[in-house]
Amino acid sequence: TRWSGFLTSSIDSGQTWSQPFLLPGGILGPIKNKPLLLQDGRLLCGSSIQSYLNWACSFEWTRDEGLTWERSNPIPYFEERRAPFFPDKKSASKDRPVGVIQPTFWTEDGQHITMLCRSRRIGWICKATSSDGGRTWTRAYPTELPNPDSGFDAVRMFDGRIALVYNHSKTKRTPLNLALSIDGGETWKDVLVLEDGPGSFAYPAIIQTQDGLLHITYTWNRKHIKHIALDPTSL
Repeated sequence: TRWSGFLTSSIDSGQTWSQPFLLPGGILGPIKNKPLLLQDGRLLCGSSIQSYLNWACSFEWTRDEGLTWERSNPIPYFEERRAPFFPDKKSASKDRPVGVIQPTFWTEDGQHITMLCRSRRIGWICKATSSDGGRTWTRAYPTELPNPDSGFDAVRMFDGRIALVYNHSKTKRTPLNLALSIDGGETWKDVLVLEDGPGSFAYPAIIQTQDGLLHITYTWNRKHIKHIALDPTSL
């Protein structure tokens, strides 16, 4: 995959932006989902790579607004095996790649971090954890949340609950659901169906603003971007 990462910044709450500058080779920045600013001053970015046979997540961080970077080792799926070498194209199916990408993550104290990641050819959202601020991670393993090889996003709310927007399906990008966890992502309860008709409702993003509202955006049938605002006290 031929990807490069760029960084741009704003000093007026997003009204205007600086010219983007190229990140160092091998540093991609956050892939799909938002980064987190940790208590120790590091901006932690969940990254991933979609290589030929094996997808994997990793984490990158900067202490100086993007001038210098460090990164974790790749975070593989727990059943990873050494892939055989394919001598010709006929031997390699287009569905051969397996692994995890596009992590979303949260923390309570800046050291213990939980990551959920999109999976391919696994059928479930996968999870990994770090106890040292994202520097090292466990392998990713399946949860009980289905995943149709589609992106999702989560946020830790002000009241400590985790809100997750995802497709509750192993094969389709519908329905699109909102689930909540009261135990740091150990268990989940679906509380709202955002979309359940035919079509594709994908690539959601979720944040909580200072007024307490949850804001969710997602692609609507690959034609529009839909925005929903919710009061989490009603969930």
